[in-house]
Amino acid sequence: MDYYKKQLYLARVDKNDQILGRVERWEAHQKAVLHRGIHLAVFFQDKIILQQRRHPAFNGYFDITIASHPLFIGDKLQDDLTALYTTLNRELNLEKADLISPPQFLGKFHYQAKNPHDPRLQEHEINHVYSCEAKAIPIPNYEFAYGLSVVTKADLGQDNNFIRPFLTPWTKKAQQLKLF
Repeated sequence: MDYYKKQLYLARVDKNDQILGRVERWEAHQKAVLHRGIHLAVFFQDKIILQQRRHPAFNGYFDITIASHPLFIGDKLQDDLTALYTTLNRELNLEKADLISPPQFLGKFHYQAKNPHDPRLQEHEINHVYSCEAKAIPIPNYEFAYGLSVVTKADLGQDNNFIRPFLTPWTKKAQQLKLF
């Protein structure tokens, strides 16, 4: 079954990141329901790995290495690390053993952004941001990514960097907040 057609449930939260219940993934993105997101900046030799998204929302944009959500499995919400490892495996074929260091929590922030190519979809999230280091540059699962780019943090922050206009809004905000 196509991952984007699956019915998945996210944590609906308030602006203080308190869980209010659950919300179906596409309902959250169509109705701008505030929900929890997770983001992982994976580094390789002091460079950040960016994923070019193959996704209904912000398709083709460059993203922090992975961006996803903790999911409700039955009535229990995944913890962030479980959701991160699941996403790393699904999208980048990475296992825990492929990392030099486990994901470290860097902070969280709120943001909202409309999808410029499909105004029916938008993001409205409290994002938990993590960082780790990989032993090698992964080979992405091309069902989820068009490819990867590897850049220094300094280059990524330059206004004249060719990737900058194509960064997801949450990647730009996390960078502005110096969360990675």
